[in-house]
Amino acid sequence: MGFAILSIYPMVMSAKFALFEDDAEIRRTELPIDYSGISETEQTGGQLSAVTSAITEWLGKIKPPDAVIGGAPLPSRLPSGIYVIDDALKKYPRNINKGAMLALRVARGYSSLPLVLVSLSKCEVDAIYKISGMRGMMFGGRSRIIRIRSAIRAVSGQMGMSPERCSVVAAYLGNGFSICSQSEGRVRDFTDSLERGAFSEGHTGSLPATAVVRMAYSGMWSKADLLKNVYESGGLSSYFRDAGLNEIISMTRDGDAYASMILRAMINQLAAELSAHAAALYGKVDAFVLLGKHAMNEFFVSLLKDKISWICDKIMIHKVEDELSILAGAALRYLRGEESLVIRGHSSK
Repeated sequence: MGFAILSIYPMVMSAKFALFEDDAEIRRTELPIDYSGISETEQTGGQLSAVTSAITEWLGKIKPPDAVIGGAPLPSRLPSGIYVIDDALKKYPRNINKGAMLALRVARGYSSLPLVLVSLSKCEVDAIYKISGMRGMMFGGRSRIIRIRSAIRAVSGQMGMSPERCSVVAAYLGNGFSICSQSEGRVRDFTDSLERGAFSEGHTGSLPATAVVRMAYSGMWSKADLLKNVYESGGLSSYFRDAGLNEIISMTRDGDAYASMILRAMINQLAAELSAHAAALYGKVDAFVLLGKHAMNEFFVSLLKDKISWICDKIMIHKVEDELSILAGAALRYLRGEESLVIRGHSSK
């Protein structure tokens, strides 16, 4: 008999759930959740009870999970790794995120092992890469970090190296771009197009500061409009409305000079960002790792390779897994004894 694992991944107004038996996914669902009713101190009213009841009904008579594992898109102050959610961990309320609270409550209903995967510690990224040009403003952003670190783990194994020995620059290339440089098992820098770097399909990336200030005080835009332009309607969307990257590439290959110019601008910015991450590793890059839907586009990747292969000619494409599969894989490694827990900063079986 294999291990039954329930993965939980919180979204903005909902949470995704998937049941696995070892590596095989059995079923999945998504449930709406009002997170305002879930606090770090577990004073949750009836919200988590309702979620637990819904999960119990959804699972039906299937074998109860051996472990329930949660993950969250927000970083924690804990060192990255796999944790059992216990009283010792709960003494540090800032470390208890939504994914952990959901996993703990659901696991209690089944007497299952409650786990949480911490993918990036707030203290892990080197401080110098968070500093902006204005005191009081710090760079942040942690989009797709679970997927990126999973890809680094997989690629380092393909190269016959442990993640702790590998110096890698990894880029998630989807609707947004997220880039991570990692060495000695630590994330050195992390950027995404929500805040800085290259513009993507829907995100603006870095913007000229004075132009943003003028736009904000022009009287033509509300705060909500500006935020929507940055988070949803920026990047390619601001130049071509509903056309995505694949359409822009088709237009470029058909001889559209304007589409070609915008595409080349995106490639230049993306290559510059990858080069900056290589600098964070002092130029010692074992591989570039590309993942996400646009990493599967040969034309796009070929343009990017022309710009970055001088740094490192090993450019690896990784077929991305979703967060629920990655969480289940982490729980399975622990249950099989292949990976240790992290307890207050120390590894332990």
